[in-house]
Amino acid sequence: MASDSIGRPLHGDETPGRPWRRRQRDFAYVVWSSFLMACAASAVFFAMVDPEVLSGTTTPGWEISRQAGYAIGFFGFWLLTAGTAAFAIWLVRTETQAGGGEDE
Repeated sequence: MASDSIGRPLHGDETPGRPWRRRQRDFAYVVWSSFLMACAASAVFFAMVDPEVLSGTTTPGWEISRQAGYAIGFFGFWLLTAGTAAFAIWLVRTETQAGGGEDE
């Protein structure tokens, strides 16, 4: 029986895939974790704040619907959390290069 790169058995027409490169894994970590955190942040924030009320007080003259407010807020939270996750991964990756090795 054939197995993939980490030893799991393949079923049916599955073919062993090439493992993801480090940059691809880092991108997936950033996107997925920031998406989950944006979902949680949006749920907490919009449980307390109505986007239509917020729109009337922060952007006079602009008509933003409730649904558009939710979307703008979610993508804003996603961008913010993606930036912090990317910064955290950058810090972890550069720490080992600058330190010259592991401390014993």
